[in-house]
Amino acid sequence: MTDKPYVSPIALIKKFVAREFELSIIDIESNRRARGYVQARWVAMYLVRELTTLSFPAIGRHFGGRDHSSVVHGVQKIEADVKAGRKLGAVALRLLDQLRKVIEAGGQYDEEAHEACTKELGALERELTASVHRDFELLRREAAHRPVALLEEVKGLADKIRARDRETVLPLFQEVGR
Repeated sequence: MTDKPYVSPIALIKKFVAREFELSIIDIESNRRARGYVQARWVAMYLVRELTTLSFPAIGRHFGGRDHSSVVHGVQKIEADVKAGRKLGAVALRLLDQLRKVIEAGGQYDEEAHEACTKELGALERELTASVHRDFELLRREAAHRPVALLEEVKGLADKIRARDRETVLPLFQEVGR
């Protein structure tokens, strides 16, 4: 067994959500109503509801003393986003998966390893984005000479890239997130 201290699920959830939304735990617990704060709070309350047996009033107490109806509203918003396949729902599901693994491991969380992986993923994303931009710029220059034919070629290439990403890149990133 590791010598790292146990972290409560609620503290862990707040930490993961704060990191994801680039906020502090205090921000998540605060009364701020700006969209980013509210969405982070909703995700955190949804995760607490999914990962614990706490009632809505008890969850509200962990988030700045919010009323149970505010917690119900936030949880329902995220549930709707999950069902509709919206970005915020996807973020919530990804965090839920990560948190389940950490909680199953006894609440142990290696923050340094997580930070290193996050940095490496960011570097890979920047590298892939730069590569695509370079390739597209080359195609744009050639388009000046034969625009119609090249446009069809680029559309076909874009479709192939999207299909490849769905088949290879996205599962790879999903696997890394597990």
